[in-house]
Parts: sequence; structure tokens; C-alpha cells
Amino acid sequence: MPGVARFDWKAASRRWLAPSAYRCRRTQAVNPDFAAEPAPYRFRPRSKTSSKRSWVWIRVRRRVRAFAWPPETSFTPPQIAQLYDFPAGDGSGQTIGIIELGGGYTAADFAAYCKQLGVAAPAVTVVSVDGATNAPGGDADVEVMLDVEIAGTIAHGAKLVLYFAPNTDQGFIDAVTTAVHDTTNAPTVISISWGDAESAWTAQTRWTQPAQLQRPSG
Repeated sequence: MPGVARFDWKAASRRWLAPSAYRCRRTQAVNPDFAAEPAPYRFRPRSKTSSKRSWVWIRVRRRVRAFAWPPETSFTPPQIAQLYDFPAGDGSGQTIGIIELGGGYTAADFAAYCKQLGVAAPAVTVVSVDGATNAPGGDADVEVMLDVEIAGTIAHGAKLVLYFAPNTDQGFIDAVTTAVHDTTNAPTVISISWGDAESAWTAQTRWTQPAQLQRPSG
């Protein structure tokens, strides 16, 4: 082809090209997950006698180091609290209200988990809202046990109050209302790990729920 320099791509793939002899433009990133990935390059020969320079397309096989995943590491709730620089103390004198919309917790499992981490299991009180109760045995148990174990091992000096309610818009609102106005247990903080995108809620619920959270307790 007129004006296009001939290039031995096989020879180029077996050696490094002198940068002073060619200008190289890389056109695609090399994937580090493969030991050898074809990388497209194009070279333009430098010439002092000719003002016309043409690009020559070649593919150079580049050797890269295989990627090694780091070993898996898990952390306990107290370790996470330490990493996030939680304030000192065990939550003594506080009551944590936790909203649950299904499932249940098992006292024996909770006690065994606390013992494994070397902390005393805090007292747990269950409050029924709209007829819902602590009913372990389903998929929702994972959410409930996660809530109880994290709160109970980080703030093991606090009391835990679980408010079980139906998994409905009204059940959610009634659970929050019950916890906010619970003068018997008087939670000092309320935790809700259940939720959904605002687009999944009705307009009435989107207005009612924030209003309940802004109402004074008592």
C-alpha cells in the first residue's frame, strides 16, 4: 500500500521497540485478570527525510501478572465499632427500641452469640403491635437476629425492646408510633433497619411517617 511502512508484527511481539524509533499510541487497556492479553497498538515510524508519516496497526501480546484476591476477613460488631471510633461505654442506662416487621429472634442463639464474643447478653423485651409477635422460623429471622446481635454486643449494657408489627404501611406507622409513645419501656433511641424506596410508598404514608417521627414522646 503506498505511503504505509511495512512492519514485522511477529518480530515486534518478541521484543521491546526502541521508543526513539517509533511513536506508540495505545488504544485499549489491558485486562489484568488474564495472564496474556492481546493489546492493540499502532506505530508511526519516525523519519527525518519524509514529511509524510503513516500509521501501522499491530497487536502486541503483553505479559501481565495474574491477579490474586486477598484472603477473606470478617469483623465482629465490637470490632466494627472500634474501627468507626464509637464513643466509649457499653450503653448502660439506655434503652434501644428496634422496629421489626416479621420473623423473630431466639434467646438461646442470642445468648450463645454474646458468649462467643465475651459479652453479657442484655435483657430483651418484646412488644406486640397490631397482633404481631416474636415468631422465629422464617427468612425474616436473619434481619431480626442481625439487629439484636449488633445492638446487643456493641451496647450490651443497654436494654433492648423489640416492637413486632405486621409488614404493612399501617403496621410500620403503628410500630413507630408505639415505640415513640412507649412510656413503660421509654426507649432513648429507635432503630429501623426495614424500609423501601419512597416510590414504593403511598403519598399518605410518605407524609404520615415523618410526622410521627417529629411528634414529641410521652
